[in-house]
Amino acid sequence: TINVANESSLAVSTVVSGTVQVAYTNIISIEQAFRKGLSITMIAPAAVNDYRHPTSWIVVPNNSPLKSMLDLQGRTVGTAPLKSLGDFSTNAWVDLHGGDSSKIKWVEIPYIACASAMAEGRIDAAFLIEPYATSFRATTRKLGWPYEAIGRHFLGAGYFSTRAWAAA
Repeated sequence: TINVANESSLAVSTVVSGTVQVAYTNIISIEQAFRKGLSITMIAPAAVNDYRHPTSWIVVPNNSPLKSMLDLQGRTVGTAPLKSLGDFSTNAWVDLHGGDSSKIKWVEIPYIACASAMAEGRIDAAFLIEPYATSFRATTRKLGWPYEAIGRHFLGAGYFSTRAWAAA
């Protein structure tokens, strides 16, 4: 049975508890679970990020005055989930280019809700992944690719299970 979960932050707990056998989540959640000593293992890579074919961006409304990711300082940016590659890489990009990422206010907002949140003025920008970035392109524009602060090629997510399930 395949279950579609809308909350990636629950992936690790549902696998460890035995509720599901295999889950998909971002590489940071997998790494944090591994470091905590949870009995999990990656079984397949996913979301391999490649600068030649980016699939995630910081986007702003078409009429936004923001011109570069350095302009995010003092602004509110939405992403999901918080404490993941979206905000980590954006903060790293701003710091690497002479800015101060502590001046960016991050809020957790589902990707699907980011376009309306920008249109309503609740957030100034959003970190979006595909297919959301493409589906919102009529009302937004790309401001930058923050993953370049991490590297040109890297693993962003994976499928994982418990070590016992994978061994069986």
